[in-house]
Amino acid sequence: LAGIFAFILTIILFFIKRIKLKEIILFSFSMILISKGFFALNSLNYSNFGYFFVIIYLYLILSKFISRTWLKKFSLIFLSVLFLSNLVFYIQNPKVSLETNIGKIWLSQTDKNLISQINSFIKENVKENESILVVPEGQIINLINNKTWNFYNSTFTPLDFETFGEEYLINKLKENKTDYIIFYPRNTHDYGLDTICYDYAVDFCTYIMDNYSRIKIIDDNSRVLIFKLDK
Repeated sequence: LAGIFAFILTIILFFIKRIKLKEIILFSFSMILISKGFFALNSLNYSNFGYFFVIIYLYLILSKFISRTWLKKFSLIFLSVLFLSNLVFYIQNPKVSLETNIGKIWLSQTDKNLISQINSFIKENVKENESILVVPEGQIINLINNKTWNFYNSTFTPLDFETFGEEYLINKLKENKTDYIIFYPRNTHDYGLDTICYDYAVDFCTYIMDNYSRIKIIDDNSRVLIFKLDK
């Protein structure tokens, strides 16, 4: 809505010749960033990149017609509401620390329990030269354990399947023969679709089921599935 309002306001100011070149440049830059959202499954997620610039732009433009004192008061109220909403979110979703070989990381209690058990499994069962792929999105596990997944894609969210195509990702998995695949319970609602293997990537998951054997289930409020390549 802020982007639409800014666009309409800019058109009006352009025709009445009340806008400067530097303001047009700032507006254009903001719109370019926001437009990224139109090329993704979830526009709200990626449009956020340009919102801050739109707010700055609107402040500069509106200050021509509205008292700067009033705008400053409104901005203070707006920022206070954002701060309080974020504070409430973090109070309702407390984080706990997990010590790793790359330092301390902060997670929810459920994530801490799951990742701790995954780390233990990797240390006890996975050889140094063996590779691990965490889907749909779990690079932190690879980072903690210094493990690769043998090919370019670092995530397997709905955006990856939309961008590269499911057949391409299946072929990459065939070519590189990653030793272990871990399904982590990451809800990808913020990318437009909820659950891998159900809402998207069905053929991708079918290939894994046909060529990998499930060797472990970690069940601690949420479920992690670990598969190993059939040799």
